Amino acid sequence: MALIARQVMLARASRREALGALADANGEEAHTSRLATRTRALAKEYRRHDDLPDGQALSAKVSFAAALNTMARDAERAGEAAKQQVDRRSEVFARVQDREKRLSEKLASERKILREQVELRAERQAPPQSRPSFQSDAILPSASLARGLHGSQESGEG
Repeated sequence: MALIARQVMLARASRREALGALADANGEEAHTSRLATRTRALAKEYRRHDDLPDGQALSAKVSFAAALNTMARDAERAGEAAKQQVDRRSEVFARVQDREKRLSEKLASERKILREQVELRAERQAPPQSRPSFQSDAILPSASLARGLHGSQESGEG
């Protein structure tokens, strides 16, 4: 039973760890999604500007727009990777939670069996006075009643 209790404790720790990892993965997914959306919006906004003074400025703007698009694409990929991580972490969390539940149920069952065994052993080891008697006092005459009957028989004969 101590082994099962230890396994339950470890399962609970694993569950907390899996839940934390799942929360981290969800946070990363949300962050990368926001980053991708914002970067795409910046790139779109940047392309709207048509006031180009010269070729060098145009080249700089195109380079910047390309960099923004690359960042947006990378952020989207990171978001997809984070989503996959969330899915994996969710599966791990579900397995860990199921294991903890099974071990907790097993521990509760083992404790119940142990309690029942202790109670049964206590009943078996109880002194005879505390055990219920199968003989009724109404069936067996008491000693004083038996003496009274013998005394009345002697007085009737004499």
